[in-house]
Amino acid sequence: MHEIRPIEKRELEKWDHFVENSIEGTVFHKSFSLCHEGYEFEILALFSNDEIIAGMPLTITKRFGLKLAINPPLTPYLGIIFGNVHGKYCTQLSFRKDVSNMFAKKVRDLAPYVKYGFSYRFNDFQPFIWNGFSCLISYTYTIDLRRTLDEIVKDMDKSRRNDIKYALSKGVQISNGTSIELIDLVTQTFMRKKQKPPYDQNTLKRYIEKYLERKKARILVARIDDDPVAAGAIVFDCKQAHYVLGGIDHHAQEKTCRGAASLVQFELIKCAKNDLGLEVFDFEGSMNPDIELFFRKFGGTLTPKYTIFKRGLISSIIEKGLKARSKIKTRLP
Repeated sequence: MHEIRPIEKRELEKWDHFVENSIEGTVFHKSFSLCHEGYEFEILALFSNDEIIAGMPLTITKRFGLKLAINPPLTPYLGIIFGNVHGKYCTQLSFRKDVSNMFAKKVRDLAPYVKYGFSYRFNDFQPFIWNGFSCLISYTYTIDLRRTLDEIVKDMDKSRRNDIKYALSKGVQISNGTSIELIDLVTQTFMRKKQKPPYDQNTLKRYIEKYLERKKARILVARIDDDPVAAGAIVFDCKQAHYVLGGIDHHAQEKTCRGAASLVQFELIKCAKNDLGLEVFDFEGSMNPDIELFFRKFGGTLTPKYTIFKRGLISSIIEKGLKARSKIKTRLP
């Protein structure tokens, strides 16, 4: 017998194990990752007897007294995840649609404003559209790390390879970095662009430290004469790495750190492949044209990802503020 109910605290370990074995599951679906200051969360799961067969984390916050069901900061992927579904294609598809329809009915009245980004591996949103949701599309780039490093490098744009070679020729060194170094360079990136960072330093520190404490993050820093000039960070699970934060030195001259950001990104890809043994590197995407171009030249596959969206009349005011924040991305330029 199937039933949808919230995961109980004693079942969180079972949920985390389910996430690791789900195609759509990411580190952002893990129970520890759902803990954010100012957000409440619960995990709705579909059980068959005592076995989880599908689930969807729900994170909720309040703005101006209005309840919002949205992804927390720097959490690109939530949404429904499935266990192994057996049978021929049409049987699997019918099961997934039925289950998605059940979750859509649960989520549609969750709050006046609902906006959840899904894993790029989830691609059937008809049940949500049938339940009154809009579906927004954005893009990321992904690299298949099961290929050889030579194949990955060959697919890069020539200018990107040249930037990496230039940085190496100028003695740029890559080493592990700290959260303080990373956050300082992220902040300097926004200073250079004369923009206010979308998240304060304490929020960024709590975020990255949460993953570092569980050995689910890696920070790399490019240094010139021991001075940090660029940094990047990934968070990861047993399957894939997600690029989440990066920045460059606001004070360094353009010629001094040319290629440093590219070298950091390349070393993060190598780290995900060689050190961590992962299958996919996800740039996590950007709709900013300059950042998109930076990512594109690493030769990844353009990959669509989707967000479900539903709002009431009152919440339209809040949405304008959220749109303004979402235009700012804490990524390497």
